[in-house]
Amino acid sequence: MAVLTASFSPPGATNGSTIATTDTGDANAWDAVVINGGGSAAFKYDNSHTRFGKSVAGKMVSNSAASVVEWTTQYGSISSDWGRIYLYLTAYPNNTTLFVSAGNPRIAIGTTGGVFTFNSASLLKSSTTTLSLNQWYRLEWNFVFNASTGVVECKIFTSPDSTTVAETLSSTGLNTSTSANILLGCNSAQSWNAVWLQCAVAKATAYPGPFPVNQTACTVSGLQPVGSTLTANAGTWNNTFTLTYQWQRDGSNIGGATSSTYVTQAADVGHAIGVIETAAGQQATNETAAQASSNTVTVTSGLATGGMLLSGVG
Repeated sequence: MAVLTASFSPPGATNGSTIATTDTGDANAWDAVVINGGGSAAFKYDNSHTRFGKSVAGKMVSNSAASVVEWTTQYGSISSDWGRIYLYLTAYPNNTTLFVSAGNPRIAIGTTGGVFTFNSASLLKSSTTTLSLNQWYRLEWNFVFNASTGVVECKIFTSPDSTTVAETLSSTGLNTSTSANILLGCNSAQSWNAVWLQCAVAKATAYPGPFPVNQTACTVSGLQPVGSTLTANAGTWNNTFTLTYQWQRDGSNIGGATSSTYVTQAADVGHAIGVIETAAGQQATNETAAQASSNTVTVTSGLATGGMLLSGVG
């Protein structure tokens, strides 16, 4: 099944504009955006709180009515789902409010920042972990859809880029038979102002893990003359990801140069050679993050019979 992802920051999104199903650029556009209640109710792009180098996030403001984004036909009828959302709270809802809903399996946020899991209308688990205001968190879930052996599980990450789980809420042997769509946002008649969302995942085949974040840029090492082999020395990331490379000449891609090494050629003489390192999301989530090397090598003429080792030339 195809994994669904949305950054809440598609190309062309502008601060203050309303999220719409016609937005392009995210891996999967929303099938529906529901904004009810009038007044201050909204689901907009906003640049007040963002992560991962994104220009905007999705800001949800609910005015005693649902304010959600949905994947419907793309989600479909499935047997299990693993997903993820990053969220930033500046206020708590005025009542326990559904936040992730896939029919019967549901995750809610409480009036003091607690996390709750539900099976239909029945409370399953409540967290001892409190989501404090004014910081980012990551929630990941696993829903198994079955009338008698269903599962609702939610993992809470208080350090959003970490793989260390602060708390896991897990219930099994449930009636979780509905899986026609998935909704993210204030899916109940409560007031909640405001929540920022980024980097949603649904329909993964395992827990998605964190969005790739570069911590130390890769470097280029090798000799200057034509015919030398340059090596991309991997940078560090916030987790273990599959890394790929694209070599560049003066900032433009070199065709076919996509391995971790590159042999310089005559066309490189007098030009700066660097590399772009890209990390791919852990569970084939269509998510990538790219980082340019922190240095470049300027190629000189002559065969690679000598030269100076460069590992940190600006």
